[in-house]
Amino acid sequence: DFQTRVRHEASVLREFKRLLCAPKLEAVDFDASANVIPMHLLLMYLVHQLPASVPTLPAFCGVSFAEYIEGTVMPLWEDQQETGLKAFRRKVGELTDKYDLDPGGSTVVAFIVSQTA
Repeated sequence: DFQTRVRHEASVLREFKRLLCAPKLEAVDFDASANVIPMHLLLMYLVHQLPASVPTLPAFCGVSFAEYIEGTVMPLWEDQQETGLKAFRRKVGELTDKYDLDPGGSTVVAFIVSQTA
């Protein structure tokens, strides 16, 4: 079980590294990345790549970065029932609605919207 978990975590890190090092984020196959990277991590990263006019998730939720990590992100790693992930997706959806992000203008926004609709 330990070896399986280590292999899984290593594959997540490799895929996330590909995402971080992609020369053009718009060209990344987010569906393929979502097969390896946990959805909350992928969505959080993509939201924070949006234009500066869109607030960070902690700012949107009205909490500090540390509070957001501790109270929202960390519990998602152990969310077996995915109730936290559903709430997280709803909150990201609220952000995209409030800032009227157009999925037609960006593959990043299109992916975010498709995962939060």
